[in-house]
Amino acid sequence: MRFGVSDTDYIDLEKANVKAWIYGHWHVNHIRYHKSVPSICTSTLTCGGIDHASAAFRVFSVEGDGRFSSELRYSFLDRKICLASLDGEEAPVDGKGNLPLSVNVYHTVSPVLSVSYAITCESSGTVVSGSLAQRTNFCWHDDVRLPESCDGKYVTVKVTANFSDGETVQALRRVRYVRPGSEQLVRADEDWTNLLSDASHRGLNHSRVRPPLKLAWIKNAGSNIYMSSPLVWDKKVFVATVDEDFRGRASVQALDAASGDVLWKTPVKASVKNSMAITDGLLFAQDVWANLYAMDARTGEVKWMKRMAWNQVPPLNGGLVA
Repeated sequence: MRFGVSDTDYIDLEKANVKAWIYGHWHVNHIRYHKSVPSICTSTLTCGGIDHASAAFRVFSVEGDGRFSSELRYSFLDRKICLASLDGEEAPVDGKGNLPLSVNVYHTVSPVLSVSYAITCESSGTVVSGSLAQRTNFCWHDDVRLPESCDGKYVTVKVTANFSDGETVQALRRVRYVRPGSEQLVRADEDWTNLLSDASHRGLNHSRVRPPLKLAWIKNAGSNIYMSSPLVWDKKVFVATVDEDFRGRASVQALDAASGDVLWKTPVKASVKNSMAITDGLLFAQDVWANLYAMDARTGEVKWMKRMAWNQVPPLNGGLVA
């Protein structure tokens, strides 16, 4: 890729062995590739960016053989840990009796090396232990199989995270483990097709909600969800993900509202950081590179894609209405 002012005054990025162009004036989080050479802009580490990017900074690595990579690190998180899948004293249990264990853990100054768990069953003293697998830069997960002897009893979940700098952090939670019965835990009676329910943004839903509420299922989308509210249509839940490191992880997904099973997953070219909309069986999503997608909400098939006439900074983050 050549950049210059004339046919004779230019620089050939690849021949010059340029690994990356790094700049910050735009105040956004953005990566664009010029063939194999990325130009990288990162928002401020204290306040984020004018594109609503989180407060973060970027770590760059160049290996001895010339391989280049970068990773966004989020600011102000000091050994934070959260047992995301355990709500109050109740725990979601899937149809096979597994306890989905999702742990969000992060340390700004040091990557997470491993996350392990130990579960003790009340009265029987049964201990189940193992390791969680990393799903995103925040989330670690495993579907834990507990013995039937734990059914209806309280279990104590202890999670330990180890960081590369030698520090550790732990979290403890006591929940009641109940194997699922035949009752319907989730009802999606009324559609929610725009931000705040409908095109008028009234934020009203007429479904009858009967407390107490409990967490029925949890599902990791494989990349972070940021500022894009879920939609509900035809017994499905729709989410969109972001890809802050621009590694092809951004997508739009449809999940079964009753079980959380992924029904379809459609990749998009860049992060979706805004509201989506559904009408006439079509789901509309817009990424930060100003690509507008119309997808079949039943199958995820892209019916058409339109590159919007947007050449300004910051990237396009405006929401949609249908």
